[in-house]
Amino acid sequence: MHIDEHTLSQAASLVQEHTGLRSPESNHSHLKRILVKMCRNRGVSTSSILTYIRNNKDYLREFINEAMIGETYFFREVSQFRVLLKHVFAEISRKEGSIRIWSASCSTGEEAISLAAAAAHHCTNNADGTSVQVFASDINTLAVERIRAGRYPKSSLRRDGEELHPLIKDHIDEENGSTFTLNREILSSISIVPLNLYKDPLTEIPDGLDVIFFRNTLIYAPTNNRMLFIRKISEKLKIGGYLFVAASEVPYINIPQLEPVECEDVYLFRRVAPQEKSKAAAGAGLAAEGLAGAGLAAAAKKKPGPTDSGTSKKDTNESSTLKEDIQKIITAFNGEDMNSAERHLRDLETSFGKTVYVPFLKGLYLKDIGAKDKAMEKLSDALSWKNSFWPASYYLAELYTESDPLRGCNEFKRCLHKIETQPHQEDTEKEIEYILLDGFDKSYFHHLCTRWIKKLCTSEGEKYAH
Repeated sequence: MHIDEHTLSQAASLVQEHTGLRSPESNHSHLKRILVKMCRNRGVSTSSILTYIRNNKDYLREFINEAMIGETYFFREVSQFRVLLKHVFAEISRKEGSIRIWSASCSTGEEAISLAAAAAHHCTNNADGTSVQVFASDINTLAVERIRAGRYPKSSLRRDGEELHPLIKDHIDEENGSTFTLNREILSSISIVPLNLYKDPLTEIPDGLDVIFFRNTLIYAPTNNRMLFIRKISEKLKIGGYLFVAASEVPYINIPQLEPVECEDVYLFRRVAPQEKSKAAAGAGLAAEGLAGAGLAAAAKKKPGPTDSGTSKKDTNESSTLKEDIQKIITAFNGEDMNSAERHLRDLETSFGKTVYVPFLKGLYLKDIGAKDKAMEKLSDALSWKNSFWPASYYLAELYTESDPLRGCNEFKRCLHKIETQPHQEDTEKEIEYILLDGFDKSYFHHLCTRWIKKLCTSEGEKYAH
């Protein structure tokens, strides 16, 4: 059976329409297999299959379930679970009599079970009477049901997370060849909630949660939908609760109620009350409230040093105007005000056309509105202006992650090298870099590069993953 490119494009649009997530071109072969299978099973022609899917709820559910099969395993990104066990659970236990966690896009449930096992281990070791409740949700109604059966392939126990595998093995009830079945004790602590995060209200998820894991989903969301997911999910956290996203998704989190926190090279986000935010921003680098001495601290947003007093008044005025114009653009990006961003970009180009910042910011603008190919061109233009300008390399690499992962890996390696060998910067350059990176220090992006390299080309990435 032949599925033409137009039908595949429409199928990808249908996925985004119902899930809020893009289906990248690299996933089109998977969509093609789904459509061919449905055509054969249902006796429907390839030219009419999408019409049948749109008009039949059962077909649509089957299509979405097949399209949204995710890759997961126990204790994925194990460094995040170390932070949970060593710091976050201890802080929660001191304040509460229970630990309530939501695995917001849990796929077949390995993440939710990992969270339940880690929390149970903490409570057993501390014998403090703390109870554990985990909520596991996913749009794939078949995948999430695997939790109920509790049967998993041994391939779900991988090298990443190996140190915590005993926490899972403590709850194995039966082994049978290449699979194992978990006991009712661990499974009973998990509430299963089939849920479309994009369209459904979150009425079955309680308010005031201590921890939310929402990982490896934002990367597939367009900018507007990404903010919808973040705001919707973060409302379920209690004040002082923590949100974990995948390391590669950390730059996407930029809303006032979530304060970035760093612990042992892991970045997470703490929900703060509105009146706390100004204090949190001013106190970046200090211990987060309630966590002093626990290893969790507000993520370093390092301000550059004072401007060199020897700079001429004319240069100072020009650099000040340049910084102000760039700040307006970044502010517009953060507020998703693309009309203002476009206007400020025109003003910047008129006043400072011959600078690396113009093509770079144009690239970010095009990236945010979904014009990826044009964004890549502009980011490449920025590197033509100044090859050592690593922020352009970082965002160019990020764009390659979907269309050409190997090229993305190589670009992240180049970015990492540029960060590590960055030449001396003038004060104005430091101040502008601070604005462009929304206040995050380059060591933060160094960390993200190493994680991306490890994810995209593991055998090469291991030597970078410090």
